[in-house]
Amino acid sequence: RYVQNAKAEVAAQTLTVGESVAAGSVIGTVLATDTDPGTTFSQWQIKSDPSARFVSDAATGVVSLAAGATLDFETLTSHTISVSVYDGYMRSDAGTVTIKVVNVNDNAPSITAGQAFNIDDGSRYTLGELDAIDADDTNEPGFTTFSNWTVVGGTGASVFTIERATGKLQIKRPLLIDFSRSNYTVLATVSDGLNVSDPQTVTIAIPRKVTMCLLGILQLDIPRQAAHLLLRNGAALGSCKRLW
Repeated sequence: RYVQNAKAEVAAQTLTVGESVAAGSVIGTVLATDTDPGTTFSQWQIKSDPSARFVSDAATGVVSLAAGATLDFETLTSHTISVSVYDGYMRSDAGTVTIKVVNVNDNAPSITAGQAFNIDDGSRYTLGELDAIDADDTNEPGFTTFSNWTVVGGTGASVFTIERATGKLQIKRPLLIDFSRSNYTVLATVSDGLNVSDPQTVTIAIPRKVTMCLLGILQLDIPRQAAHLLLRNGAALGSCKRLW
């Protein structure tokens, strides 16, 4: 009569789960092999779990996130546990199971603080592009797509706008500029497609001399007091050279 004597094997394998999965949720089932026919696996055990975040079902090998545990892709993109199983005669060696954590959009973006421009920066009334960051990009650069840039306040809310798709700061109504001021501010927000940032202040300074472009070809630095006259005659603030 045949006597079962081969040891089961838990080969290296990977389970994948989103970082926002709730405690107690099933992550996946660990698989084992045994060359003996008719093997019934039982008594699955997690032999090593440095993070103490996971539990296994002894009867099925199903791995779940433990009660009270959470996953965070920005902290760790994967976890490693070792698992063994009993084949009715002997226990397998512990096999390595990698739990791959998948990034999800669970952090709000933020516009970089302290951004400042001169009113004559750039060209054709585009001063420059605003910068934003998102913690979701920590371990996956480029994961976030910023969108819906919006001016929500500030002393320059009626003068400036932000191109919604690109974050380009633009002068919307140049004839409303008060050149006796030293600066304007705009409060801006941005979305990552799901979450919206807190408002952030961007400063636009008005220097004593401003660069202007006449007729699209003649670039001059003039006292800011004269800027209105040139604007009314078709000049534009900034360089004649197209920068965007």
